[in-house]
Amino acid sequence: MKKLLESMIDYPQEDLSSDIWIKQDSQYLLKDDVKEKILATLKEYPHFDLTNADEIRIVGSLTSNQYVDTSDLDVHLVFRGDKLPKGKTPEDWQKDIFKWFKDNREAIEGYVQDHPIEVYLQLNPAQDFLSPGVYELKSGKWLKEPQLVSSDFDPYEVYKDIINDIEKVVGPADVLLGRLKRQVIDYDTIKSMLEKMPPELRQRAKEELQKKLEEIQASIEELLKTKKNWIMARRLASMPKTPEQALSDIEMMKTWVDKNVLFKLLSRYSYMKTISDLEEIIKDDEITDKELEIMKSILGVKWG
Repeated sequence: MKKLLESMIDYPQEDLSSDIWIKQDSQYLLKDDVKEKILATLKEYPHFDLTNADEIRIVGSLTSNQYVDTSDLDVHLVFRGDKLPKGKTPEDWQKDIFKWFKDNREAIEGYVQDHPIEVYLQLNPAQDFLSPGVYELKSGKWLKEPQLVSSDFDPYEVYKDIINDIEKVVGPADVLLGRLKRQVIDYDTIKSMLEKMPPELRQRAKEELQKKLEEIQASIEELLKTKKNWIMARRLASMPKTPEQALSDIEMMKTWVDKNVLFKLLSRYSYMKTISDLEEIIKDDEITDKELEIMKSILGVKWG
């Protein structure tokens, strides 16, 4: 039976990424310049010094040979006891850290080669041991040795049931995206004809335009709920209490892997990015004509 890994949906490469690791005597060591880049990136966070974490872990696909040249460099921070600053809950710090690095990645050049550095405050340290490997940057040691899959591993065969069932998961989102496209086209149609209408009909058309904007807003909000449900399903898939449980509970590992396969497919097929891009448009609760043009580009609407 082939070993299941968290990185899963990419075809295996011969070795771990040479962008990140040096191989010496069959051991993988983090490159010095990569370590320095990670530490420098963490120091960019404006609210407190993230390099004071008890552990700075590298997890995810780059601890395996299932990765691509643009795979995230997942950096997980572990603060034990009450070392996090006061004023926010740990969950709020977790959200703030993740969002800050996502929003500021380009400005701080948070990349190693083409690998985006994704920073996450890990509130359940045992969960990291569901990853194919866990490397602790401060000590320079593997807490869980990296695992490599054989060259004949075919993710489309191993996970064919999940891939075949993807339509059931994305069905509601496809319906909402189709509705949103139609609403945007309807808005464009009314807007383009507004100035050509007789004056007595313009007020009604303006009211219809406002109604369409409200419908567009509602459709995007429904898509955001769908995205949050996907994220929550992945987050709650497996919650090990100890590293030992994460390493030994086969059923827990299978549940985790299945949810991660699904989540990665949602990213690969651009559902996550599309919805996130739409979310940016409605953040200020006002959709402008310029933003509608951006929305058309996001949705692939060619009309108008």
